[in-house]
Amino acid sequence: MSYTGYGLPSNILTPSKDFRVEKDATGKFTGSMTFSIRRGDYSGVAAALNKGELLSTIYTQLDAYFTTMLFIDTHSLEENQGGSGGSIDNIIVNFIGFEPGDEEQSEREKIYDWNGSLTESPIIQHPKFLALDELFKTPIVACYDGKFRSTGNGITEDVQFYDVYSGMPQGVLTDENALVWFRMIVLRGVRTYQNPAGEYTETQTDLGGLTDAEIADLGKIMIPPKNPATPPDRVWILSGATETKSSTNPITWSRTWTTIEDNEDNQLIYGV
Repeated sequence: MSYTGYGLPSNILTPSKDFRVEKDATGKFTGSMTFSIRRGDYSGVAAALNKGELLSTIYTQLDAYFTTMLFIDTHSLEENQGGSGGSIDNIIVNFIGFEPGDEEQSEREKIYDWNGSLTESPIIQHPKFLALDELFKTPIVACYDGKFRSTGNGITEDVQFYDVYSGMPQGVLTDENALVWFRMIVLRGVRTYQNPAGEYTETQTDLGGLTDAEIADLGKIMIPPKNPATPPDRVWILSGATETKSSTNPITWSRTWTTIEDNEDNQLIYGV
């Protein structure tokens, strides 16, 4: 026979009528509810509140749909100031869950986020600069790298290049289009430009987590699911993946793609 004091049985979690559950866009259930206990009884109920325990073990009136789906995640203990003589405590239990669906449902519950931004890239990688004749680009790049120095501005004086180490002349730049870039890069010191970039993330909740197949292309160029819009002269690379596992709880994982320059070097290094 259990002893009852202050209207509550000893070492028993008494549920309140505030059960609340929500299903997010990835198919994950989250919710919370409150249980009352007698002051000082926490040690007697703590084991039933361990992470990964079924909520139905402490809330027997739970709808049958949820009995094997919802698991305790976290909980907190607070004094109930409204209790008789302050002798009742409340425990707020947070729970999570997941119900596997068919392949079509699983695909619907994936979330895809696309973000575009501008990033700084070296000015000597600008497509218009790269389009210059190699003969004109080479001395400008050498100045950019600190290997050459120059005299003149290409307007009132001829531009002459010299090797920094030997001091030997390395030629004169006369091409008008190349001189525009020379004055910007060498004389005005512009070293970077704003380059369009994209980031694309796939997020899913399930009971299995990431598979070997889903991270097989990590660090490789590939087209992400749903074929997102791609900034000009860029390609997508699978650049990251995250996963959080705990007990028998549902797993939320993600994969992230970012854009890189679509050039010969990147295709060789990161191409499949």
